[in-house]
Amino acid sequence: MALTSPLLAPQSFLDTRRRDVLERVCAAEYAGILELPTDDPLDAKRRRRVEATYGEMMSQPVAVQSTWDTNASALRDVTTRIVALGIDRAYLVGA
Repeated sequence: MALTSPLLAPQSFLDTRRRDVLERVCAAEYAGILELPTDDPLDAKRRRRVEATYGEMMSQPVAVQSTWDTNASALRDVTTRIVALGIDRAYLVGA
């Protein structure tokens, strides 16, 4: 296994039972990491993920516009408050 916890170092304070549990957890997490798609455009796992979420990705512009429209009044209020504070630049971020 390539990735391990510092708690598995030889000088760790963990007893044998706890080390065994942590080793199993680390191994399971590492196995999960290996299952993740890469950034290679030819990676079959990546292509399946893109195909599975394509519709959702393509609907984002409509969803964002709908959110802006639904919250237009509140956004105007926030904008007014930001300007009143003398803030001349704001960043909208999200995930």
